[in-house]
Order: sequence, then C-alpha cells, then structure tokens
Amino acid sequence: MILRCSGLVLFFFVSILIVDTCHATGVSGGVVHSGGDAEMPYVPLYVSSGDQRHRFDVQIADTPERQAIGLMFRRELAPSRGMLFDFSPGRVVRMWMKNTLVPLDMVFTDRGGHILWIEDMARPGSLVPRGPSVPVFAVLELAGGTCSRLGIRVGDKLSHDLFKAAPVHPEASVREN
Repeated sequence: MILRCSGLVLFFFVSILIVDTCHATGVSGGVVHSGGDAEMPYVPLYVSSGDQRHRFDVQIADTPERQAIGLMFRRELAPSRGMLFDFSPGRVVRMWMKNTLVPLDMVFTDRGGHILWIEDMARPGSLVPRGPSVPVFAVLELAGGTCSRLGIRVGDKLSHDLFKAAPVHPEASVREN
C-alpha cells in the first residue's frame, strides 16, 4: 500500500513538473513556440526620422500562424531587431502582449509606410488591446523604448519592400499617445 501511494505521489509531481516546463517553454500540442520561427530570415528595414535613418533587421510575420505567435516567448530582443506584421491590404488591428516576455514598441503604419500610431513600452503579458481605430497596413514591433530613444514619431516613414509593392494612399494620421 505504501509503495503504491509513493508511486502515485511521484507520478503526480512528475506530471506537474512536465506541465510547468511546457508552459515555461511555450510547448503546446507538441510544437515548440520560440517566438517567431527560428528559421525565419532577418531582412533590413529602415525608419526615416527627421534627418536620421535607422536600420533594423526584422522578421516578417506574413501568415496567420506567424502573426499569432509573433514575438511571444522570447526572453530578449536586440535593439536593432524586430518583427514586421503584414496586414495588407489593410484593416483595423488590435495587438496584445499575451505570452510576450519583453516590453515592446508597436509602430502602426499606412500603405506607404508612414507611421500612424505608436504604442510605447507595451507591458509584457498585458491583454489590453492596443492600436488605432483606423485601418493599418503593417505593424512593426521593436524592443521597448526604441522609438523614444531614437526619436521615432508619428509621420516618420518605414522603408521596406512590403511598402513598395502596395499602392500609396496615405490615410489620415492618428496622433501619438
């Protein structure tokens, strides 16, 4: 009887350890979510702000699966890296920080790459929907504090092939928070 109870208790603790480990590493349904796809290449993107031009190396989230994972579960994000979400042809987008472990700046743009809205330092894990109430074409996520540090503002322009492929019809700008 004691041996049987000890085995049951051991099974219980091992089960908890496995579940806790899966939660911490982002494993669900047998798939490891490392925050974006480790195999996704980085491509250059530029932000023109005043007389400055800032280069970032970004991954492109251009499928519903990549957009759903985004930068979730990443423990760090280098200051020169980010992720560009392609929402062409454009729609109202609300972003949240579920399972995101680092603060992010979210930069919402129109078809021409003009910045319409910036969410500075979005708090990790927050379920508060963020974004403007107008359609956007893309969202650039950068390490939290990057926009403030570099002086990136509403009206500045992103340069990337994604914006070259789209016809340019600048929507009305939305003021920054």
